[in-house]
Amino acid sequence: MRMAKGYKVLSGGALNTIKAGWLRALPCAAALATAALVSPSAVAAPIVSDSGLANPDQWITFSELTFSSNTVITNQFASLGITLSPGHHYNSQGSTNFPGIDDDYVGVSEGIPFSIFFDSDVTEAMFGYAKNPTTVLVEALNNGVVQESFNQSVHHNVAATSYLGFSGIVFDEIRVTANVNEGLVDNIAFTRVPEPASLLMMTLGGLMLGSARRR
Repeated sequence: MRMAKGYKVLSGGALNTIKAGWLRALPCAAALATAALVSPSAVAAPIVSDSGLANPDQWITFSELTFSSNTVITNQFASLGITLSPGHHYNSQGSTNFPGIDDDYVGVSEGIPFSIFFDSDVTEAMFGYAKNPTTVLVEALNNGVVQESFNQSVHHNVAATSYLGFSGIVFDEIRVTANVNEGLVDNIAFTRVPEPASLLMMTLGGLMLGSARRR
């Protein structure tokens, strides 16, 4: 069979050499892909907004499961990717509607810090929050270590500050500290760090595309 001009048939040994080179490159490439996905030329950023994340992996409205009013909520939503620190009560103020708070929600006991724990590392997360006028401390933590934080004035009737969160960093917990009145939490949205297998597939695809372009 005649080959087209400019093409060569590779021997088995040459193919094995190429394969070995690709395998050696994968761990490094996967690490670079992780860094690019977690922080795509951006710095860690607090988020203060009037709406939730655009395209999260998961969005929890607290209507997925229903409970009696004032039921203590901790791990009931673990199958959806979150657990909550003690002090959260289901629909603690009955029917209510504020910016960021729709239908079902959880109320946080007055004057205590509260945490949202994610079942795996996330690269962005946001939650709806309503509270009487005050300033709150919002922190993103990974394995108990603070990665980023900010102070924010909030008001239950101000839409512009009704969603709080972070992007551009890896974390597994959001902690909020406020010193007055009960707060309401709803509409928790987050995006997980991609699984290693997904990263490797993306990396392999990128390597193949780059190799094709070089040829």
